Amino acid sequence: MNQNERILREGSFPKLLLHLCIPSIVIMVVMVFYNMADVFFIGKLGDPYMIAAVGLGGPMFSILSGFGTLFGSGGCIVISLALGGNDRQRARQASAICFYGALIFGVIYAVLVLSFLRPICSMLGADNKTMDYTYSYLRVITIFAPISIFSNVFLNLIRADGAAKESMVANVLGTVTNIALDYLKIAECIFDCGSNHEIIV
Repeated sequence: MNQNERILREGSFPKLLLHLCIPSIVIMVVMVFYNMADVFFIGKLGDPYMIAAVGLGGPMFSILSGFGTLFGSGGCIVISLALGGNDRQRARQASAICFYGALIFGVIYAVLVLSFLRPICSMLGADNKTMDYTYSYLRVITIFAPISIFSNVFLNLIRADGAAKESMVANVLGTVTNIALDYLKIAECIFDCGSNHEIIV
């Protein structure tokens, strides 16, 4: 029995509250910053059409999160119940289903969306001024859809074993990495575009 499992089985309610709830709250706060990062850094370019493209692409990002929640939260519940009943075989089976399901759905999503990306952009409301920006933004998100869904699922599944702190650390690292890469790519865009864009301080 590992430490996380011992806490779940033998820990008092206040201890469980601190062990599970606080990391979950931190994760929710971190996800707010994660979702704000793209808009914040793109907003520094001062181009309203770029910011509009991020907003237009929002529903597709929500669909990705939905798939992650489908396998992640659902799998977390099944695995927790299995571990509570000491049925490790069922827990392993549920983990495998979530693992392969996330990757398969991610690949199917990426293939379908990339095949009809411009019509999807039009359906989301992109016009002549925002089409290229929306297309470019969604293309990057869609290419990495399998990884995005899998990471969401993985972070939920490890919480089933009581590893809420580890899930929190992974979320924080992912958000910090996203913010750093956003900054670097915006700087690269400004460098490539010359004087077409300048950072708004």
